[in-house]
Amino acid sequence: ARVAADEDAPLRQRADAAALLRDAPALGRLVAEAPQPVGAAALTALGELGGAGLGALLEHAATGGVRGRAAMAAIRRMLDALPDREAVALLAPIAGDARAPVGTRKEAARALAALPGEAAFGALLAAWDAPGQHRDVLAVLARALVARIERPGVAERLRPHLGLEVVRDAAVTDSPDAVPPGAREAYARFLAGLVCEADAAIARAAAGALRKVLPAGPAARTAVAMALAATVADPGRPGAVRYAAGDVLSGLAGTASGLAALRTALGALAQQCADGPEEVRAAALRTLDGLGGGHFERPVGSLDAYTDALEASGLRRAATRTSFEAALAALRDGDGDLARWDRCLALAATHPHTLTLSDRQYLPYGATEPPPGVHDVVRALRDRGTTPAGLIAVGLVQAWGTRTQWAAPWAAELAVLVAHSDPDVAEVALLTDLRRPDRG
Repeated sequence: ARVAADEDAPLRQRADAAALLRDAPALGRLVAEAPQPVGAAALTALGELGGAGLGALLEHAATGGVRGRAAMAAIRRMLDALPDREAVALLAPIAGDARAPVGTRKEAARALAALPGEAAFGALLAAWDAPGQHRDVLAVLARALVARIERPGVAERLRPHLGLEVVRDAAVTDSPDAVPPGAREAYARFLAGLVCEADAAIARAAAGALRKVLPAGPAARTAVAMALAATVADPGRPGAVRYAAGDVLSGLAGTASGLAALRTALGALAQQCADGPEEVRAAALRTLDGLGGGHFERPVGSLDAYTDALEASGLRRAATRTSFEAALAALRDGDGDLARWDRCLALAATHPHTLTLSDRQYLPYGATEPPPGVHDVVRALRDRGTTPAGLIAVGLVQAWGTRTQWAAPWAAELAVLVAHSDPDVAEVALLTDLRRPDRG
């Protein structure tokens, strides 16, 4: 102790002496007063004292820096040397003690979270339930409990505290590492429940997280989709929440159950648009129009469903736009079914100005060869003889001609369009042809 405290002794000698000490008060003084190398060695020595040194180690672990890292290393060595039940018995009283420093409780909670078994789980719940528990400690505990969200009592504890921002940020997360694979279905159901019932800020955060943690199992996906559909259809929910729920639900429309849930939700919106009270109708129109405009990278079936609902609600301009997106999305997937194109053109016949052709995703990402059916669709559109059909054909030819450096048949198709009977189509095709790089 004398050498460790001697300010005139070399730091290496003082640190070596501190590492050999087993006197808790003397070590505590060194940690508080000695230079960092000596203090770090004293923290390491505290770890050799077992439970007698744990409180001090946890307190210093919360401070960070050299001492904090030394304290954490000592804690890990101490806990690794103990049976799990003994480690829990040491940590649990500290994590739940409202008189202990907040940083100490947080480190105790983190250490408990790393321990397996029922005893550790029970200690986490007890620390959560401790009267007067600090919100920052609750945030640390929330991260641990979210990883155990499938266990009884966890979701019920988390929900009432999500109004605390630090707890919400910890419990409502899209981090792929926050929840182990075995708990993801339960977590998705938990998030879907929040979207349905929680306050707007919590519900929107849950919807954002749900996009990244959708469950793989069909039963869980169906349950989530049905919950989201109920939220979209509920005129009592805030508009921003209904939109967020519908946006996530649209991403589930690639499965039969997801598409069915989406159609149910959109059908309810369309019904509210048709015969709901004024406020309900206005809210449904806003929700439907907003969802219909956010169609980027949605499944084709989702876009078809939106077209149906928008048209049924009298929003024909939006329906025209969505039908165009549906036809393009299907074509990118290799589906050249002309029925979608005919529907798009029929809607565009009365609202041609809504058929915006620029900034469209004509091509599949990274594809160097066109999917099956593209050439047939181009010729069918060209042969319709109308302005919208001809302009879409020019857009497809330009996109694929540019992508393939105007390999056959795209240069020849463009030449045919230059001679199109509609002057607007012919003009756009001519200018496209003149801008080709191989034209010089």
